[in-house]
Amino acid sequence: MAGPDFTIQVKTAGMPTGAMLTVGLAHGMGKVADAIVRRATQNLSGRFVRVGTGKLRRSLKTSVSIRGTAVVARVRSGVYYWQILETGAAPHVIEPKSGGTRRRVGRRQGKRVLAFVPGASGSVNTGGATVFAGKVHHPGTRPRPWMRGALQETVPEIGATIEAEISAAFAAAAASETKTARAVGVSGPA
Repeated sequence: MAGPDFTIQVKTAGMPTGAMLTVGLAHGMGKVADAIVRRATQNLSGRFVRVGTGKLRRSLKTSVSIRGTAVVARVRSGVYYWQILETGAAPHVIEPKSGGTRRRVGRRQGKRVLAFVPGASGSVNTGGATVFAGKVHHPGTRPRPWMRGALQETVPEIGATIEAEISAAFAAAAASETKTARAVGVSGPA
């Protein structure tokens, strides 16, 4: 299961084209993605999810790309359990996979079992002893929408951020054209 791939896409079709507009839009989308990651990090700091190792928070990365007439911002994570936290999990049975711990269980030597080791990350309280089980009935988990919440909380900022960056890009383009015109010796209307 891949990590979160939340995407925001703005199509530039029908907008004035130009490198400055695209750069401004891409810069704005980068700021939006960074704002989403900041809020997601806050949500992973105890608001929606208790912090275990902090691995999920540290794994959040952003990227911005230009694809034809669209500027795309992405927020990703490489950890496998992001979606379980975001959407929850139904009750299920956990059984050992091949290559797992082997223990003597009754007369059957070498049967694969799950081992619950005291103090291991994500381990259940075993009272200080290692506990072995052939399978576990997991009760499931409720959804904790840490990423969706971050995206929804950032929506009011998205338009203003992108508008400000595009305006800055147009201002920079106008200043650049003025400098070029002066360097060539062109002046305004007489």
